[in-house]
Order: sequence, then C-alpha cells, then structure tokens
Amino acid sequence: MNFKILILSGILILTEIGISFTVQAEKENPAVTLISVYDNYQVDPELKTAWGFATIIKTPQELILFDTGGNSEILLFNMGKLNISPSSIKKVVISHVHTDHIEGLEGFLDKNSNITVFIPRSPSIR
Repeated sequence: MNFKILILSGILILTEIGISFTVQAEKENPAVTLISVYDNYQVDPELKTAWGFATIIKTPQELILFDTGGNSEILLFNMGKLNISPSSIKKVVISHVHTDHIEGLEGFLDKNSNITVFIPRSPSIR
C-alpha cells in the first residue's frame, strides 16, 4: 500500500512540475525528457521492438534508466542507435519485478556496474 502511495505521489509531483513527455527532445532545453529505448510499440524505425519496457529519463544533471526491458541485447542495441552509452547512466530504477521490465538488467550491468540500482520490495506471499 505504501508503495502505491509513493508512486501516486511521484506521478502527481511530476505532473505538477510539467514534465515534457517526448520520445526525443523536441524543445531546445526541456527540463526533463523521456527517451524510449525498449518497447513493444515502435517509436523509431531504427530501434528494435520486443515485449517489455525501458526508458531513459534525461535531466540536466543525469541520465536515469527506468526499467531495462526483457532482453539486454535489444536494450543495448537501441541505446547504441540513440548514441546513449551505458556508462552515461548513473542510476537504474526498476518499477516492478516482472521479466519484461528486468531481464535487461544483467546485460546492462555487464557494461556499467558502477551505478545505483533501485528495486522495489516484492510483496510478501502469505
């Protein structure tokens, strides 16, 4: 329950500060940009698609990888096509522990293990 409240609070805060939700930067200097690097919907004909999700959150201070998709080879290929080096990522945030959101993590860490990874606690099974 607390995790849901945290997520909802984050969404409300992000909405309130007016984040620019774009696939790639369309404004000259947006405060925050989301760059889709893994999705089952094609956002760029140069990128590979597969079931799963990963996006780069680009802020003026850092790049954050939000989820890692279902396959590290596809994740790293797409990042390369977008000229995003794994070494430029400072944090990885995992939304939830489903294979289509975490399977790219191990291969990503092979390229950049000097980062902080945030993983939510799994709910206890009773």
